[in-house]
Amino acid sequence: MRLKLVMKDREYRDALAKRIRRSRWNLYVIIEDNFRMEEDTLLVTDVGEGKLREGMVLLSSECRREVEGKGPYVLFKYTGVDELLTDLRLCAFLWTGKGDLRRGEDRIVTVGAVERTDLGHRLAEQVALELGERLEEPVLLLDLTYFYREGQPEESGNTFRKLVYYLQSGKSIPVEVFFRRERGNVFRVRMPRGMNELMKIPGRECLELIREMGRYFSAVVCSVGDCFSERNIEVMKNSEWCIYMAEEDMREYFPKTSLVVPERAGEIRNAARLVQGILEAP
Repeated sequence: MRLKLVMKDREYRDALAKRIRRSRWNLYVIIEDNFRMEEDTLLVTDVGEGKLREGMVLLSSECRREVEGKGPYVLFKYTGVDELLTDLRLCAFLWTGKGDLRRGEDRIVTVGAVERTDLGHRLAEQVALELGERLEEPVLLLDLTYFYREGQPEESGNTFRKLVYYLQSGKSIPVEVFFRRERGNVFRVRMPRGMNELMKIPGRECLELIREMGRYFSAVVCSVGDCFSERNIEVMKNSEWCIYMAEEDMREYFPKTSLVVPERAGEIRNAARLVQGILEAP
């Protein structure tokens, strides 16, 4: 994606350009003094609103955020850089229409382990990796425990809250803005390390949100660890497949398409067999 910076505040412009180039986002920065629009380029400026038109972003010194349609867009100039970059990518998506990977279907697989959170998470990761490799399409791995361990320092809780807003509003989203690729075809939600924002959402609403996220991926693997809360049981009951490690068979509580992995068998390495069963199911 290309960003064209046309700004009076040159010190701010240069600092912003430097920060963008150092980021992990795939962004190309152009610095010019004209307002000529170019294809697939978002023009970012701090010049007055009289010059604004579609495809332009005004960085305002007032605390404003206007991100709708084809623009013009308005963002708060002094918000955090990472949050600003997220919004700029969102504006670029709305302007160019590129980056929407909506698939229009959902396949939910829930993975857990009775009394062994670590084994449950490892099993979920292996299942997601195998699904991504066999389907050759993106798979979302969601952590449904209370502490989110996989967050990155530069990721903001506001990014997740924006994701919730856009999904609940029925709006299309650019996948790479709100999800990051981890390994292979496996993606995770962009969220900071700490208390899991997803677990603050009520059960039925959380399930609907998972289904909405699932429309952008070939499958969603929900890792519940050993957190069998009412919310997670609701998700498990509505999953296409439910895989868990336990010493006893609990299938009467969960979908008929459940697999029990004996903990003593140490079958995490055999996730391929579990995935094969999922793919062959009618």
